[in-house]
Amino acid sequence: MLHRLIALAATLLILAGGPAAAQTLKWAAQNDILTFDPHSQNHATTNTMIMHVYEGLTRYDRNYKVEPALATSWQQMGPLQWRFNLRKDVKFQDGSPLTADDVVFSFGRIRQPQGTMQIYVTGVKEVKKVDANTVDFLLEAPVPILLRNIIDFRIMSKAWAEKNKSEKVQNYAAREDTYASRNAMAPAPTS
Repeated sequence: MLHRLIALAATLLILAGGPAAAQTLKWAAQNDILTFDPHSQNHATTNTMIMHVYEGLTRYDRNYKVEPALATSWQQMGPLQWRFNLRKDVKFQDGSPLTADDVVFSFGRIRQPQGTMQIYVTGVKEVKKVDANTVDFLLEAPVPILLRNIIDFRIMSKAWAEKNKSEKVQNYAAREDTYASRNAMAPAPTS
């Protein structure tokens, strides 16, 4: 039942997406997606679907090299500090802008123990807001694969999560059902 609802939600998101509505998403797998909560389950099929809805600060290009996604650029400020500049033209589907607060919120959320996605922020001690469009990642030790790891650190709207009582990651092991496990507030396509 859950996989049917999630497939329906994904279809509705695509149909509501304006220019993206003309595209077709075909998907098949040997198992079902477990949840739409981007920080809940590190499960290949689930991650494959979630990556079509939520984005990270970085992503792979067609040559499997890291490129900007929600971040426009980054620089290593020192061995234990990376600074990311966020895209200023990104809005979530409700029209609210992507800000550093969403990145800081998503970091706190992904680290909650009931989820299984913490591996993608391993070695990150803190994500700190510098200004509305800039965040610093403060590391416990050097993380040579940080830019690759954070591809799967998906950013969620803080305001949407608070409005829908989804500040906490779904406890999938306890069969918890939350608003975020069945719904999504993704960044809207930009031109």
